[in-house]
Amino acid sequence: MPVRAADSRNLFGLSTPGLWFMLFAAWTVLALIQSIRSYYLYNFDNAGFMSYGQALALSLTNWYIWAALSPFIYLTATRFEIDRDNWRRRLLVHFLLAVGFGVVRVSLHAFLLHNVRHWFEIPVGRSLPTFTAMWSYMLRSDLLPDLMTYLLIAFGSFALSYYSRLRDEQRRVAEAEARLADARLATLRGQLQPHFLFNTLNAITALIHIDPKAADRMIARLSDLLRMTLDLEDTPTTTLRQELQFVECYLEIQFTRFRDRLRTEMAIPTALLDAEVPPLILQPIVENAIRHGIAPRATPGTVYLFAAAEHGRLKLTITDDGAGLGPGWEQRRSSGLGVRNTRDRLATLYGTDQSFDIATNDCGGVTVTITLPLRGVAPEDGV
Repeated sequence: MPVRAADSRNLFGLSTPGLWFMLFAAWTVLALIQSIRSYYLYNFDNAGFMSYGQALALSLTNWYIWAALSPFIYLTATRFEIDRDNWRRRLLVHFLLAVGFGVVRVSLHAFLLHNVRHWFEIPVGRSLPTFTAMWSYMLRSDLLPDLMTYLLIAFGSFALSYYSRLRDEQRRVAEAEARLADARLATLRGQLQPHFLFNTLNAITALIHIDPKAADRMIARLSDLLRMTLDLEDTPTTTLRQELQFVECYLEIQFTRFRDRLRTEMAIPTALLDAEVPPLILQPIVENAIRHGIAPRATPGTVYLFAAAEHGRLKLTITDDGAGLGPGWEQRRSSGLGVRNTRDRLATLYGTDQSFDIATNDCGGVTVTITLPLRGVAPEDGV
């Protein structure tokens, strides 16, 4: 389960140019709203005359100045964040900052209007006021709204900063969980491989004095199996094709041991051979079917292996016609290492999006059914 790289996009899932465009659009919308309000208030309440273009010019210069100041407000606001222990002191700091930014905003706005008012055709009075007079008038009329605007931007900055930290913390937790899952899978695989190796060596030991040639063949196939195991190292998933190759190699060892007492049948659709499965997910189940279902029989037995795609899920079924489960058998308590390991690996990889069931067949034997998400195969191929 590889850890995903951190997303390079910002808090809103946009690229940096996209974020700037969104902020520019937001300030423009505010300017449009204020321009409509100013236009109607000036022309109907004050019985004056102002064209909509003039009202829009006034609003745009006001809000674009706030847009230019917003990054600086964000930096200062997040530098002096408010918490339970410092809220009195920090509120005073932000009040002073609000006054400071308000004065800066008024100064910039007055400067722009004083120098480009003829271009905008803004009626600022019958006589042209000085910059000082304009600045003084705007400071008295706009300082309180500017204080409220600063506070809105500051508290929005607090929210964005908190959300950014929360998202970073969630990413760190997710990465830690992924690393923990990788370590758990590695541990489970480390448990499974010696378990499989010891069982196979026991089978070879049983033949080495009775049939040395058969034992030699088993050792050669065991070497192939170990080589395949090394190829699967550090891979959370493999293909069903590779997993079946591993199972077939394992079955060749068991054919040497059981000779005519063991038969196998497989029904695997070709379209599903590229489906993703956890490595060594089938071998422990096939091994259990042989050890507990076929080995105790005096007559030949068969292990069946089926795969199917059902509603976007991969269904793997391993069935034997052996003696079945003993009386009072409980899946959680009576399962050996291979079964427990398989169940735990499925849970670690897929969470609740998987199932692992063991049941006795009506006509004898045991059926193990594994379902997991169908991945690596196009939907039209897997149905």
